[in-house]
Amino acid sequence: ERARTWLPKPAADPAQDRAVDAEIRELIEKLRVGSGGEMDLAWYGERAVPALLAVTDAEPALSVVTLLSEVVFRIGGPRVEAWLDSVASGSDPLRRRAVLRGYGRVMPNSRVDASRLSAFARDADPESRVTALELDILGEWPDFLANLRHEDARVRRAAWRRFTHSAGPESRFGTDQAGFDARAIALYEVLAERHREITRDEMTRAMNFCAGGRNSEVNVRLLLRALAEFETFE
Repeated sequence: ERARTWLPKPAADPAQDRAVDAEIRELIEKLRVGSGGEMDLAWYGERAVPALLAVTDAEPALSVVTLLSEVVFRIGGPRVEAWLDSVASGSDPLRRRAVLRGYGRVMPNSRVDASRLSAFARDADPESRVTALELDILGEWPDFLANLRHEDARVRRAAWRRFTHSAGPESRFGTDQAGFDARAIALYEVLAERHREITRDEMTRAMNFCAGGRNSEVNVRLLLRALAEFETFE
């Protein structure tokens, strides 16, 4: 092992570097014009990221932004995550949604975890929030509650549709996670505020969700009280 440290390291091959860069540019252009090459481009990993992000930022066609973003999500890494932060804080909601569509095309094989995309769950654009929620990008628990209470009905409905997926025992907000009972109480408060928008089926799911916590008896009693108080269900 000590002898190995004395071995000369292979010198970088400028010709090979140039060839790799040319291949990456060719694959990006191939993808731009709809000729495929996603997996070949993703194979280059982080080596392809600088060129890929530069082309994606300059691309005017949103459908192409989606295709390029799919490869970005397949690669992942720190540069990609920093770029996604800049996209989330950008001024163009259509561009943000185009990038999110790229995530949707590659999940569950994305190398960027949904928890790393929480900023999209707080997007100022309601359509972008809906897109994020439909892709299980829920943000933190306060973000999820805020979406359940959002002034735009489309956001509220999208949050409710993801409710079952967020409530599994081992899920981010599930019964096995710390602070579950406090989340159950907060959920009851949202139900009380929005009860005329909630179906019987959704109320049943909420009760099943709250029944899994350590203080399940208290939580379910709150929801039974909600059932008694709420006059009608759509």
